[in-house]
Amino acid sequence: MKLRKAKRTDAGQVADVLVECYNMDSKDEAIESFKREFKQEKVFVVCVDNKKIVAIASWQMHDIPKHKLAELHRIAVLPEFRGKGISKQIFDFMVDDCHIFYEDQGHGLRKMFVLTHGSNKRAQKFYEKLGFSLEARLPNHYYPGEDELVYSMFFKKRKKT
Repeated sequence: MKLRKAKRTDAGQVADVLVECYNMDSKDEAIESFKREFKQEKVFVVCVDNKKIVAIASWQMHDIPKHKLAELHRIAVLPEFRGKGISKQIFDFMVDDCHIFYEDQGHGLRKMFVLTHGSNKRAQKFYEKLGFSLEARLPNHYYPGEDELVYSMFFKKRKKT
């Protein structure tokens, strides 16, 4: 398995993961979503197994670098590759990329947050396992009758190696 930053040319394979793992109605919708998010400077990383993208993660800086705040936007592993530690590997790779970005800006990553549906118990358990803590509940945020939960993780300043 190889971890790397995504390229625009990965759109089709990233879309396959999005269709499988997110609320996307078609591959065309998923490709457009990836292209739009890529243009919005969301940073995608991918896990490749034998030339096939099997997992994705993405993050985005919030506001300005001195706030040291990032959002974990997406993380997904194709079902047949789950249970092999790939989600933790891609998360760690993404966080390292995020740290490098903020250090290059003269700041360190302070906090990362992620939103998840209140009904998505699997995701909540996963985020808690990674070290995120529930910070807030947003009633009816995306859908009527469905709360959105905000999970956050704080980071200490990394030592230069």
